[in-house]
Amino acid sequence: MTSPTYVFGLWASVLLGLIGIATAGSVSAQNDQQPEGIYIAAYEFPPYFSSSLESHVMGALVKALNQRQQQYHFTITEVRPAHRYRALSPDGCCDLMLFQDPQWGWREGSNGAFIIGAGLTKGADLYLALDDPHEVLQGEVTIGGVQGYHYQLTGYQHDMDILEQDHNLYLADNHLTLLNMLRRERLDVVIMNEEMIRFMETWNESLLSDFDYQTAVDQEYETRIIGRQDRAELVNWLEAELASMAHEGKLAALFQRFGLQDHLSFDAESYQGADPDGATQ
Repeated sequence: MTSPTYVFGLWASVLLGLIGIATAGSVSAQNDQQPEGIYIAAYEFPPYFSSSLESHVMGALVKALNQRQQQYHFTITEVRPAHRYRALSPDGCCDLMLFQDPQWGWREGSNGAFIIGAGLTKGADLYLALDDPHEVLQGEVTIGGVQGYHYQLTGYQHDMDILEQDHNLYLADNHLTLLNMLRRERLDVVIMNEEMIRFMETWNESLLSDFDYQTAVDQEYETRIIGRQDRAELVNWLEAELASMAHEGKLAALFQRFGLQDHLSFDAESYQGADPDGATQ
């Protein structure tokens, strides 16, 4: 006859084995859990993003975010400037955009279609000319701009036909093309963001050192986080993560690499009580 002690020991062994299998399966499932893929729409807007640059602000920021946490994995998706709003529509390809001013079309008839998050940087679009831009703009001039951009000069209109016909704007794909055309006097004035000038002074001063130019302000702006309508939790999480980076000194160091330390405007103290899950403490 089998003793009760033996039976009890047998069942205990079986029970412990089942618990061990369940625990191992749980740990394995946790280890196999993949971070959620997040897609950030971006277009040619150096030094924040440019497919022609080896290094840009958004690329450096995405790399830092991916290295410091496992909840999300961020990927940059390049879009045309005019397609940025479609990218963040309910059936669009992306979840976020960074370094956008809401007046660049994000409030036009949106009725809450987009989440406008924290401010990131302050900047300006500048007129560049070989003489005083204020005087040059008084005459019959050809002005160079970038396709899909919003300029105060044109009332933030971005329709190519209107810009070319009513405002005599020549529209290029990138700022360097405009700069070369100004240097060769094929354009009278070009519009370029101040951050791009600071970046060139830091990384490749020769692009500006071989000719004299003068500047005047077209518009000042503050870029912000823009989120898809259903991504409020993600925007909150990103704001908290940026606040952590700021308190660690890593956010300022990142922007300094691109000559933009004086343009960073993110207010980390506003998110000091936030945690990475988007809750406030």
